[in-house]
Amino acid sequence: MICEFPDRVLKLVPEGSGHADVERLIRDVTGDDSAVKITSIKGGITNQLLMAQQGSNKMLVRAFGKGTSTFIDRNREFAVHRQLTTLNLAPKLYCRFGNGLVYGFVEGRATVYPELSHPDIISSVSSRLAQWHALLKIEDVKKLLSPQPLGDLWSLLEDWIKQCPSGVLEMSKAEMAEELEWFRSKYKSSNEGEVMGHCDLLASNILVPNAWDSSSEICTINRNDPSKSMATFIDYEYAMPCPRSFDIANHFQEWQGYDCDRSLVPNPLCDDKNLNDWVDHYIKAIKHFTGTVIGTVDQMIAELAVWWGMPGFYWGIWSAIQSTNSEIDFDYVNYARTRFEEYQIWKKTIYPNLR
Repeated sequence: MICEFPDRVLKLVPEGSGHADVERLIRDVTGDDSAVKITSIKGGITNQLLMAQQGSNKMLVRAFGKGTSTFIDRNREFAVHRQLTTLNLAPKLYCRFGNGLVYGFVEGRATVYPELSHPDIISSVSSRLAQWHALLKIEDVKKLLSPQPLGDLWSLLEDWIKQCPSGVLEMSKAEMAEELEWFRSKYKSSNEGEVMGHCDLLASNILVPNAWDSSSEICTINRNDPSKSMATFIDYEYAMPCPRSFDIANHFQEWQGYDCDRSLVPNPLCDDKNLNDWVDHYIKAIKHFTGTVIGTVDQMIAELAVWWGMPGFYWGIWSAIQSTNSEIDFDYVNYARTRFEEYQIWKKTIYPNLR
C-alpha cells in the first residue's frame, strides 16, 4: 500500500543541515520509530535527492524542485511509476507527499556520459528501452491517471512554450509555436507510432551494478540476450507518450552530457558503428519482447535522423523555464541557449532551404 500525505511539504535545505522533517516522514511511512540516517545525493538539476536508511531498509526521498510542478505533471509521473512497478521495471513506491515521493533505493551507480558508448551500456540501454516501449502501455497509464487526461510530447511542448520567459532564447513564443507546428506536420506525414517514452534518459538516470568496470576489457554480460540487461532506469517525471524515435534520439543527444560536448554524439548515419550496434540491439530486443519485427537498422536510423535535433528544442525551452524557477546552482540560461542552438544548427543542416 502506498501512503499518501498530500499536506506534508518538505523544505529543501542546504547540504549538512538537519533533516528532521524527512526523518519524521520516514517513521510515519514505515511505522518504525528507530533511527533514520539521511544522506544527500548529488547529480540532479531538477530535484533534491536524499537517501534514507532505517536499519537495513534504504529508501530514496525525492523532493521536487521549486516551481517544477508548474511544468511537470506529477500525477502522470506517479501513474507511470505505479505501472512500472507492476512490470518490475521500477523500485517499490512507499509514499507520495505534498512535494515529492519516497520509493525503494536501487543499489548501483549512475553511469557517466563518456560511458554511454561502451558496448556493455549500448546493449543494456537499448534492450531495456525496448522492454519499456514493448511492455509499458499507454492505455494502462491512462487508466491509472483517469479521469485526468494523459498528455503527450506535443501538449507538453505547447504548455512549455507558454511558460517560456522572454529574453532567454532568440525566438519569441509565437515563433516557437510555429516551429512546433512545423515539426508536428512532419511527424503526421510519417507512419511512426507512439510509445510510452522515458524522455530523460541521460547518464545519471541509468544505473548499473557497482561492480561493473567500464575500463575492463573483459565482457561480463551477455550482450546478445535482451533479458540480461544490467541497466535500470530511474526518474520518470518526463515519461509520456511520444514518437519512439524522439525517445531514442533524446538518449543519444544526452551522450554530450551537461558540458554539451557534441563530439561525443554519433551522427545519424548507417555507417556509425555505435549507432548501428545500438539500433540493432533495440530491434532484436523488440522482437524478443513482442515477437514483432519493426524494420531494418537502416530504416530505423533514417527515422531517427528526422528527430535528431528535436531534443535541443525540447531541453532548450525547459532550461529557459528553469532559469527563472530553480534554486539549484546550475547555469540554466547558457544551457538553454546551447541546446536550442543545437536544434537550429540541425535544422539548417538538414533543411537548408527553410528559414
